[in-house]
Amino acid sequence: MEFLQRNQTTARLAISIENASFHCLRAGEHHSAAYFKLLDQRRQLPASKRRQDFLNEYQQSQVVLVSGETGSGKTTQIPQFVFYDEVQSGKIVASAQPEPILAISAARRVAEEMEVPVGDEVGYRVPFDDKTCGNTMLQYTTSEILVRDALEDILFSKYSCIIIDAFNERRLYADILLALLKKAVVRRRDLKVVIIATKFTDDRLYGYFGSVSSLAIGGIAHPVRIQYWPDTEKTYVDLAKILVIHMNNTMNAGDILVFLPTIDDVLNTQKALLSETNDLYVTVLHPLLTIEELNLVHESSEHRKCILATEIAEYAFKIDGILYVIDSGITQSFGYIPESDMKTMHRAPISQFAAAERTAQASRTGAGVCLRLYDEDTHNGFLAYQVPHILSLDITAEVLLLGPLNRSDVGTLEFLDPPQWETYRRATTNLQRMDFFDTTGSLTVKGAKALRFPVDPVWYNALLAGHDLGCSDDIITLTALACTEHPIFLGSQALPDVVKSAHEPLICTDSDQISELNALQAAQLKRIAEELFGQPLIIMRAATKSIRDRNVRMALARGFYAHAAFHRREEQTGLYVTAHGNIRAQVLSSSRVHGMNHEWVVYDSLVHTSRAYLQKVTAVEADWLPRLT
Repeated sequence: MEFLQRNQTTARLAISIENASFHCLRAGEHHSAAYFKLLDQRRQLPASKRRQDFLNEYQQSQVVLVSGETGSGKTTQIPQFVFYDEVQSGKIVASAQPEPILAISAARRVAEEMEVPVGDEVGYRVPFDDKTCGNTMLQYTTSEILVRDALEDILFSKYSCIIIDAFNERRLYADILLALLKKAVVRRRDLKVVIIATKFTDDRLYGYFGSVSSLAIGGIAHPVRIQYWPDTEKTYVDLAKILVIHMNNTMNAGDILVFLPTIDDVLNTQKALLSETNDLYVTVLHPLLTIEELNLVHESSEHRKCILATEIAEYAFKIDGILYVIDSGITQSFGYIPESDMKTMHRAPISQFAAAERTAQASRTGAGVCLRLYDEDTHNGFLAYQVPHILSLDITAEVLLLGPLNRSDVGTLEFLDPPQWETYRRATTNLQRMDFFDTTGSLTVKGAKALRFPVDPVWYNALLAGHDLGCSDDIITLTALACTEHPIFLGSQALPDVVKSAHEPLICTDSDQISELNALQAAQLKRIAEELFGQPLIIMRAATKSIRDRNVRMALARGFYAHAAFHRREEQTGLYVTAHGNIRAQVLSSSRVHGMNHEWVVYDSLVHTSRAYLQKVTAVEADWLPRLT
């Protein structure tokens, strides 16, 4: 590898290294037959056929925009092209993915293609999971991790190239990272930036950095027959299930991909299909999967495969064998109302761009079919593209994170789309209430410490209170649960009586968080008992936990005091009014606190679906709240 020179590597030279029998990264070792089998597959990818074209653009420009269809090899091959050109720089090539699970999956795939252990020359770094070492030269990560790196080094000095993948998703941290890189490339002429998208939908990006190169690498596309299939009498979930069963019984060979808006929709449909079919391999794809669960998507089966997916399947990776797509035309949409500090969550129409992405998934293997569960007029009424997250979400945590950055010597950050002023002002107000910003909008000492923790700012105060009250372990566990977003209890479908009975000892009607804590600890004890005794033990909630519960609730009160609400007994049973904003809201019916009508509660978030609801609720005493102003 010593003969490689930065900005001078050719595709022919890199290919000759990859084709050699000896391992270029392992002295004295040779590549296996499995390596060469994967190499043959890589050579067939559209990205591989444009390798020299990419290197020409990369070597003559500091910023390169690369577009290509899903399955063209953008995520796995482009970073490897860069790796060989940058290996002598002694710095890291980083590829930022929109989801942690995608970073882990891509790192494992590329490590397998390069025949190195994950965590050595190729690794990943995502929140709460770091598989890298001093030898890591190609790192898959997330935009949030790279933004946090800028807290220590605004110039990204340890990186030779930063790749932002799936930029067309316009994730919040991707936009922030883009703004940081815009400043960094001016100061570091040796820093390279590659931005990857299925399609660049905003021409402003070409002028954003002043001068960029671009390359379209195309993709593998077969014709797709689009059929509109609206049915006003059935829900999209019921209609999707009926069509899957019909297609499995009548259509030629080929796997089925179904797009549904929520994880609950995905899991409920999976349960229904498994109960009604015995010759269909049904699996799921959503952002909260473990890597082992994700592998099930790629497993071969003697039966037709049906993959039930959220929108992640639009951009995640090529799924081999898909010939049939069922598109509900709906996504789970998240928003924010700064005037009331309220998050919104509802099912909403997808964009026309997303509809095209979903349709294209049926074109990778052969001529396919896409059934759209809506009519053509509805499609024509979709927005052309989705709204960037920076314009639609709460940015309190991000404003805290940027506190020391946008006053640094590189100047004020320039966003491709600046956040709305009302949203920024609400974020500043929230941070002042939590003592993270002072009245001038500058970081306090507490704020400077809080931004080092990769958690929602409200949890930092809860962690401090937990330490003071002797329940640090419990609050740390709850903080970790909040970060994972994994549900602890089963969701919306009616539960069997045996499951309800198992839940009862775990339920704390004073706190959703404590109920989750009880369930997690019971699961841990059950697993330990199985390992030690070979059989599970029945775990009952002991009365001795009452002191612990009180301390945990007190810690949550001190952490979430800006999210306090009181019960309006005189108006309506179950109605609460927030202490800040005077918003009337109810506790979700799925909450363990629902119907208890506690005088004061704190909540994790205020969410508007069909109406305003308090989410993740804990009962508190008024005198536990540090202040209500």
